[in-house]
Amino acid sequence: MSQSENQPQPGKRAGKVLMIVAWAAGLFLATRFFGGWEDKQQNPNAVVSSQHGDGYIEVQLAGNRQGHFVSTGQINGRTVEFMIDTGATDVAIPGDMADSL
Repeated sequence: MSQSENQPQPGKRAGKVLMIVAWAAGLFLATRFFGGWEDKQQNPNAVVSSQHGDGYIEVQLAGNRQGHFVSTGQINGRTVEFMIDTGATDVAIPGDMADSL
């Protein structure tokens, strides 16, 4: 067995490293793309517009994939995500969020 058989070919190690870097970059980009897409599916009303009429304000919301109406809003200047229930008589927020506000 000669010494040249035991030594790796020049550039073979660099090729493996570049392949690993390419896969890592691809996974990172796919995660970023699909993460944003999934967020939009969960809350399609992140930016809400309203129409003002004679004595009323109208806001049109789109339902998310589960059929719920969610929207982004603020409580004491902190951005939170609301689930809108048009028949609700009370408003509830999680205890840990209430403590932090």
